[in-house]
Amino acid sequence: MVWLSSRGEAWIQDALPEFDMVWFFKLRTANMFKQWCWPRSVVDIDDIPSTYERACGKTAPFSGRLRPLRQTLVWRRRERLLGERFNVLGVCSEGDRRYLSLEMPVHVIPNGFECPAEEPGRRMTQTGRIGFIGLFDHVPNLEGIRWFVRECWPRIKRQAPDARLRLVGKLNAGSLNLSGPDIDTLGWVSDPGKEIATWSAMIVPLRFGAGTRLKIAEAFSRKCPVVSTRFGAYGYDVQDRNELLLADSPEEFAAACLSLIREPARGIDMAERAWQHFLKRLTWKSIIPRIHAAAEDCLRRNHDQSPKGLV
Repeated sequence: MVWLSSRGEAWIQDALPEFDMVWFFKLRTANMFKQWCWPRSVVDIDDIPSTYERACGKTAPFSGRLRPLRQTLVWRRRERLLGERFNVLGVCSEGDRRYLSLEMPVHVIPNGFECPAEEPGRRMTQTGRIGFIGLFDHVPNLEGIRWFVRECWPRIKRQAPDARLRLVGKLNAGSLNLSGPDIDTLGWVSDPGKEIATWSAMIVPLRFGAGTRLKIAEAFSRKCPVVSTRFGAYGYDVQDRNELLLADSPEEFAAACLSLIREPARGIDMAERAWQHFLKRLTWKSIIPRIHAAAEDCLRRNHDQSPKGLV
């Protein structure tokens, strides 16, 4: 547990009466304080802790499943008490709302991505590029890309020997130690849109974690075809073979990538449907009303519960 300094906590506590509402970004932000109950508060939980531990337990070897199981139970007990601590809760997906099943206002505020000023175009290479973008010090990302390189990439290379794997994201020393043919580790890229425009597909090979993966929204916003595990696409109201391709086994995942290398027109059509989905549901403009609704719900509840109205 990381605690805020006594001076910092005192400063914030003194300032709180000046505001009608406090909005916490992530549960762990609220947990930095020693205070348990937060009047006039919204907490936006993009990663539900117990779902992360539960997913870790499912992918861990049998001998390593006991700790995640214990942590899942601990977090589930804590999550049932969220109604005692906060007024309103925000989650990333309808699935997360159903999972928590709390008797308090829970608003679905999905992850989104900035809408580009111009409709994105494609500049795919003839040899085929498969790409991944993310932070490689994030354990689910690192495990997912290692699984892809170990289990899927050799299958792709046997049938598409000219294909290349492009990895974009901040690299820490020693965090990404991969061996395989034609793997380009690009590190941090100032304008990833230009790089992503050359990809036949963006992969989301995640097998554990929590919340919803921002990679999906980013790929949709850039009109890049997506191949994802079902876990990686969790929380998005999309269908296999419509907005993206879903695959969980190494054989299916490799075959999906190969189909987009061999049939670029199929990927373009799929990405167009994903783009329309993005414009309707995943831009900041489309998400802002949901944020306003959560804030108004909190303010209204506080007003109704206080004889003096808002503080």
